[in-house]
Amino acid sequence: YSSVVRATLLFYLTPAWATLIEIFWMKEKVSPARWIAIAGGFAGMVLLLSGHDSAPLNTGDILAFLSGIFWAAGTALIKRYDHIPLPGILLGQFTFTVIISLIVGYFSLPWILPTVQQIYSALPVSLLVSIGLLLPSLLAICWAQKFIAPGRVSLLMMSEVLVAVLSASMLLPDEMMNLTEGLGAILIIGSCLAEIQSVKPSLSSA
Repeated sequence: YSSVVRATLLFYLTPAWATLIEIFWMKEKVSPARWIAIAGGFAGMVLLLSGHDSAPLNTGDILAFLSGIFWAAGTALIKRYDHIPLPGILLGQFTFTVIISLIVGYFSLPWILPTVQQIYSALPVSLLVSIGLLLPSLLAICWAQKFIAPGRVSLLMMSEVLVAVLSASMLLPDEMMNLTEGLGAILIIGSCLAEIQSVKPSLSSA
């Protein structure tokens, strides 16, 4: 429904939602460096987005936008209830994702049901991607979210935008990255680095 770059950009409005959650729900103070990093990241996203022809809002855009809000809320919940072990978090995430995916899929495409043969043929690749790529990534992200503020997690994950743009440029001819998008990618990565450097590690006392 949407391009890889556009869907990724809409998802990465997440830092704004995560920062608002930190302020109003978790009662945390946000440093000026955080706001600068967010502004720089959004400026980079604008540059990335400006490299493609505009298209009307569609179902894919809406789902990408909502996924960013849900991700920010989930990050805050993991940080708030950090006593829950990782297996419990992953099980809850898996159950919620399956239920929502079935509901969205049913109302979006109620007339399309996969056959047993289609499921069987897609199963090896699905298992390889799920167990080999997604599961390790989720374990690392969920573990990190127990110790890092939601807004900062979202900013650090904005490097995914660069990966999405580069992979789309190589695999999809219609989404080749131009100079404007390259400048936007540099802004995003720079914002992530600025956010990392803004927090000095505490020195342990001997």
